[in-house]
This record gives sequence, C-alpha cells and structure tokens, in this order.
Amino acid sequence: MRWTISSSINIALLLLEMTVAKSSLPCSNVKFAYKGKGFDDDDVPSAAISGEHLRICERGLTCCTEEMEHKLSTHSRAEFDKLLHTTIGELKDIFETHTHRFDEFFRELLKVSRKGFHDMFVRTYGQLYEQNSYLFSSMFDDLEKYYITGGVDLEDAMDDFFHRLYGKMFQVLNSQHRFDNRYLECVSEQMSELKPFGDVPNKLIIDIKRSFVATRTFVQALSVGKDVVKSIMEVGPTPECSR
Repeated sequence: MRWTISSSINIALLLLEMTVAKSSLPCSNVKFAYKGKGFDDDDVPSAAISGEHLRICERGLTCCTEEMEHKLSTHSRAEFDKLLHTTIGELKDIFETHTHRFDEFFRELLKVSRKGFHDMFVRTYGQLYEQNSYLFSSMFDDLEKYYITGGVDLEDAMDDFFHRLYGKMFQVLNSQHRFDNRYLECVSEQMSELKPFGDVPNKLIIDIKRSFVATRTFVQALSVGKDVVKSIMEVGPTPECSR
C-alpha cells in the first residue's frame, strides 16, 4: 500500500524531473503528462525550479510545485480508494450472497423436514400422534433455535425429548392405569437401563450434533468473513502510506 500511492507520483514525475534537470529543457513534457491526468497545465511552471520545499517530488531542479504535489496526491488517493473499495466490495458481496443463500436454504430444509415428519406421523399414527405432536414440535423448535442462536445444548435437548417421549408412550401403552408424576419420573430415570428405543437415541444424537454443529459453524464463518471484509473497507492507509 505504501508503494501504491507515493510511487505512483514519484515514478512519473521523477523520470521527467531527471530529464529536465540534466538537459535544462522547458517543462513542456511535464505539462503534457500533467494535463493528461485531467489537471490544468497552467499549474506547471514553464521552466524547472528548485524543489527544496517539496515533500514528494525530487528536491533538485524540478517541474513540480506544492500545488501539483497536493493535486496529484489527492488524485492518487482517490484512485487507490476506488480500486480498493471496488475489489473488496465485490468480495463482501460474495460473502453476503452466499450467507443469505445458505441460510435461506437451511431454514427451508428445516421447514420441509418438520412438515414431512408431521405428515408421515399423522398418516401412520393418526390421532394418537396428533394428541402428542407438541413433543415433536418442541424438538424441531430446539433444533431451529440452536441453528439461529446456538443457545441450545443439542445433546441435552435430544435427551430430554426421548425421555419425555418414553414417558408419554408408557402412559399410552398403559392407559388402563393411572400414574402420578413421581412414578412417571421414576420410569423416565430408568430409560438409560431399559433402552426402550435401543441405540436409536444415541445414534440420532450423534448424527444431529455432527450435522447441526457443522452447519452452524459454516454459516457463522460466512457471516464473520463478511464482517471482516467490511471492516477492512473502513480502514484507511496510514499517514506515511498516504504521503
């Protein structure tokens, strides 16, 4: 970056200044180059002058003035900023687009999965499922909340789901009996030993954690990347670099 701004002025002017100093020619070549940048060639002296007071141009005999230095420096800075913002802006747009598309895709996937699960269980278990569908809705709510905020322990949430499901199934399958809450809690506590669902809970918990943790990490990385690029756009060059 240090090279980009100061050297863009120095290279063009230094070569011209050296030519002027060595051959004592008028500043016509500099006028032509200066005007080509869109500036008024009246800013250029007709003959070489001392550059002892200059900060960027050569300090010997030169066709450069303080006003020219200022205009060229401002012009170079504007071109640099434009190029920087254009290049980084394109990168920021890429991050924003991919973040939005992936987030939209995954939310829709959750929505479709929830509906598909509900429809399948309604067809399979009918009213028995519909009376207890809140258990499954709560599970999907936890999954969605984890994806959005990360404020859910997936393992605890899924473990709680299977314990509540087991307790509800126990009541349904033994509907001829009445059980108090203490008894049902005791039944739920024995689930790990009884394993009414076999290894399904453990396998499902592992698969869900692997999928959702990776998914959330990916979308968060895209979002962080977008923020980093945006921050870079707001960082200007140092005074030394702008010289």
